[in-house]
Parts: sequence; structure tokens; C-alpha cells
Amino acid sequence: MKIWKENDRSKGLCPKCKEIQPIVFRRGVFPLKETKKNVKDVLLGVCTQCDEIVSVPPQSVARIKEVRFFDRKPLEVRIPSDVKDIVLLVVDTLGATVPQSALSLLVRNYLIHMSEDRQAARQAMTLLKKANFFETAPSRDRISIKLSPELNRLRIELHDVFETDANLVKGVAVLSRKEVLDEPDPKRIKELRYSILQAA
Repeated sequence: MKIWKENDRSKGLCPKCKEIQPIVFRRGVFPLKETKKNVKDVLLGVCTQCDEIVSVPPQSVARIKEVRFFDRKPLEVRIPSDVKDIVLLVVDTLGATVPQSALSLLVRNYLIHMSEDRQAARQAMTLLKKANFFETAPSRDRISIKLSPELNRLRIELHDVFETDANLVKGVAVLSRKEVLDEPDPKRIKELRYSILQAA
């Protein structure tokens, strides 16, 4: 991997000039579109004609990721221990070596899945309503997950089905139980296993 330095030169397709232009690597500010925040002191490849950012070298990616990570939004809910037991059993069944860590990956996967497939979200809510013991059991356990701005947006959008974060997490529990334990869905199991194990 080439490590670029300030004042190194190359060429790239400038999005503003709309053609291949000479670029020079300089330290500057990288804007994060999703959060409207700026990452300072990032090495960037900029167009020598218009100063537009053309490329971000590999060594700058970690600096940008760090700012994105600390801008994550917390999803914190108190839930019955039965609910947490189910999601831990699901991730263990999927092959997670550390079920507690894989739990957050499972929730993130279902945020995307239920946002893309609202029928799955409605099915989760139907299953949740049938599981009456979730409503009466005391919420002694806690789940805390950091979400990217995009996942946090999906969480908020799913409130039109689940109304609360607690119901959303319970919905993940009952739907994952159905898809992995009760009526195994090979396609979903493959997707879930991949999303959980790739981060192991």
C-alpha cells in the first residue's frame, strides 16, 4: 500500500471539473455529509485547478472513522431478562464466539432488515403482541448499543411500527427467534451469520 505525504502529486477524476486533473495531497478539512461535522487535519488529494477534494488516501480513513464512531447515537433500553436470553441464544446458535458482543450486530442487522422489509417489522410486532409474558415480566436487564447516524435514522423510522425502543428490541428478539430457532429460514440464517461472524 502506498503511503502518501503532503505535497505528493497524482491524478484523479475531479467531481467539480468532471475530468481527470492533477491532484496534490494537502492537510485539510473533510466534511461528513451525514452528520454535517468536519474532520480536521486530514490528508486529502485535492484538484490543483479548483481545490475540490478528489480522493482520500488509505491512511486518512482511520482518522475519519474515529470521528464517525464518536458521533454514534446510543440505543439504550431496559428489557426483561427473558428477551435478552433469547437474543443471546440466537447469536450463540449462529456461531458467535462472544454472544454478548454479537448481540449489537444482530440488532443492527435487524434495523436494516426491518427498514427494508416493513412486512418483517409488522410480523415482529404481531409476534410481540402474542408474547404476553414480555409485557408483564419486569425489565431487569439492559441493552446499550451505539448506532451510526444512518442506523439511528432507521431506528427512528421504525418507531411508526414499534412506537418505542424497548418494543423495537423485543421485536428483534421475537423475529430472530422465529427465523433462527423456531422456523429456521436458511437465507436469513446465512445473512445473519455473515453479519455477525465477519466482525468476529
